[in-house]
Amino acid sequence: MRDKNFNPIKFFEQLELQATVVPTMCESLRKQVVDNPNFLTSDTFLVLPVKLQEMEALALLSWWMPEEIRPLVQLGLEERAKRLSLDDQIVLKIILRSKGEALLWLSETNLFHSRDFFGNFLRKGVLALQYLKFVQRKTKVVKPQRKRGYHDHGSLRPSHCWIPTEDWSLTEQQNQIEKKRLSFKDTIKFLRGLIS
Repeated sequence: MRDKNFNPIKFFEQLELQATVVPTMCESLRKQVVDNPNFLTSDTFLVLPVKLQEMEALALLSWWMPEEIRPLVQLGLEERAKRLSLDDQIVLKIILRSKGEALLWLSETNLFHSRDFFGNFLRKGVLALQYLKFVQRKTKVVKPQRKRGYHDHGSLRPSHCWIPTEDWSLTEQQNQIEKKRLSFKDTIKFLRGLIS
């Protein structure tokens, strides 16, 4: 924290006090009934926030959720994190790793002032908690339609055109992507070692 006289014990006590609201807010998730008699897990999903800071706050508050809901929220956030850039994934992965690492990261980071943390960051997490709900995925049956005549745009390449079988520029791009992923994994391991 950026506070001049930061006291981690008082900070964690205040955080525990603020997080006592979380189990009561999750009661509605525990009481929801899905109207599918087979309860196919592929048909239901948990609606999660889209914004990065809301996801980070929800990930932090997930450690105070009841045992029945916590894994669903954390797995959903991990899946959502895969769509983010590698830089945005770092904080979310550290918070989702364990409660201890999340609290240590909070005490060591300079991203927040304690007033900003309790006033803005946690409030976004509590608001995200209010909008959590299970939704049944609506699946519409799509029948395959064969295109012929005017609507057939021809997926087969003409026999007189040569198309290269290998593209070296794509290989170079893939190598750059792999280097970024490797440096991202190394950064996560370094930060975990630094926190632990």
